Amino acid sequence: MACLCVCVCVCVCVCSAWGVAYAACAVGAKLVLPGPFLDGKSLYDIVMSEQVSFACAVPTVYLGLFEYLDSAHINSLGPLQRTVIGGAAPPRAMVKRLQQELHVRVLQGWLDRMRPIARCCFWQNEDASLS
Repeated sequence: MACLCVCVCVCVCVCSAWGVAYAACAVGAKLVLPGPFLDGKSLYDIVMSEQVSFACAVPTVYLGLFEYLDSAHINSLGPLQRTVIGGAAPPRAMVKRLQQELHVRVLQGWLDRMRPIARCCFWQNEDASLS
């Protein structure tokens, strides 16, 4: 089994992401912190070079990543298998693209400042058709 590599693509005070560092350590995962480099190209390069398999981000981060993927004609995020999107509800089109086109499973998290995760759910492909 491949080693889990976690990338936190948000400021750790956003979405209670500070809990991820503890969780990654607890399960023996490699933790990648991109610092101020949250533009699409930098994130893509980090995902590929560090073999990131799990990412935590807000929708805005994925918009920048999608912009880069489109401009560079890239249609894969390689090792990235799962992501938690928090801070705001992700648009259905974002979830659909991640799951159906890029094959990244989306977990939507509702988080608050009291605990790392208050509620979360996996998006199912059929959820995208709900009105």
